[in-house]
Amino acid sequence: MALAKKTLAIILIFAYIIFTTCTNAQSKPAKPAGKSSKPATKLPVPHTKRTTPKGKAPKGNAEVASMVAKQMQGVRKKIDEFNASLKKRLNNPKSPPRTRECVSQCDEVFGAAIDDIKKTLDSLKSQNLVKANFDVSAVATNVDTCADCFNDMGKGGDAEVKKLCDWVRKITGDALVALQKAAAHKSSKPATKPPVPHTKRTAPKGKAEVANMVAKQMQGVRKKINEFNASLKKRLNHPKSPPRTRECVSQCDEVFGAAIDDIKKTLNSLKSQNLMKANFDVSAVATNVDTCADCFDDMGKGGDAEVKKLCDWVRKITGDALAALQKAA
Repeated sequence: MALAKKTLAIILIFAYIIFTTCTNAQSKPAKPAGKSSKPATKLPVPHTKRTTPKGKAPKGNAEVASMVAKQMQGVRKKIDEFNASLKKRLNNPKSPPRTRECVSQCDEVFGAAIDDIKKTLDSLKSQNLVKANFDVSAVATNVDTCADCFNDMGKGGDAEVKKLCDWVRKITGDALVALQKAAAHKSSKPATKPPVPHTKRTAPKGKAEVANMVAKQMQGVRKKINEFNASLKKRLNHPKSPPRTRECVSQCDEVFGAAIDDIKKTLNSLKSQNLMKANFDVSAVATNVDTCADCFDDMGKGGDAEVKKLCDWVRKITGDALAALQKAA
């Protein structure tokens, strides 16, 4: 009997030990599982993968240059095709003399637009987006000149010419926006570093204030061009000057006149606060002054120092004006 009691006691002790061991074995892993689950709820891996594609990074200069180059190649093809069809449609003996004059003028300005596209492609190749901005604007300005000729005839101008003009303005407008964003992104990088007082001073101005500021800049450019043109004629337009020099003086007189006209258009655009139109007009001013410098550059020997100085000054002022217009638009 005593042996049976001892045996039963031993069995109970072993049963207790086994039960306790099993209970601990089951309960211990539950604690680390609870600890390890906490970080998983804070930052799951799938969440980080989904959020990275949402924000589109600004396009780089190379990508923007490639995109705008394709747009300009399309514009060049369209202008060439349209010019050929315009001549077939209107340049015939049955057309009124004024219509044939406009066809002839359009042929000339379309040629200038093609040259501006070539300049644009060269600027884009070197990723000079600021220069490309001027060149693209000049393309639209030249096509506008064709439409203006027909519009001056009354009756709403020529529908097909107007259609081309609207299309070119749309494409060049998109190209300018892309160029402006790329240039703005590049220039905005250091702007995040300065302290708050700096950001307050560089805050974008309202349209009315920008229009007023750019108007004053363009009035200054007009005065400078008029004064320089008069001095250029006195300095170089005399019998002792080489024939090629006198030709350049004559050409400069012509393009300076065109630049003054573009300034008048700019002031009208600013008056109505049409900043997109003002952007084209300001670019055209710089393009015309460049044409004068190009004539002297083609003569070799670095061109004319005074003309180059004027050209650099006009580019600086119009560049500042364009930057202000782009920020306000």
